[in-house]
Amino acid sequence: MMTPKNQLTKEERLLERDRSKLFNELEREKLQLIKNIKQQTKEDILPKIPEKKSLWKRIIKVLMG
Repeated sequence: MMTPKNQLTKEERLLERDRSKLFNELEREKLQLIKNIKQQTKEDILPKIPEKKSLWKRIIKVLMG
């Protein structure tokens, strides 16, 4: 039969092991997210600014259809 103190230390070790496992998993996910963000380009995140067309280009576009 286990003493209450033994039971508590066993539970404490299990909780500590779970905590470290979760911490490691979180770190892996953070590194993966950082890697994904670094692979993105500015154009992927921000929309392109529409190019302003000169008056002549607009006239030609209207005439040519």
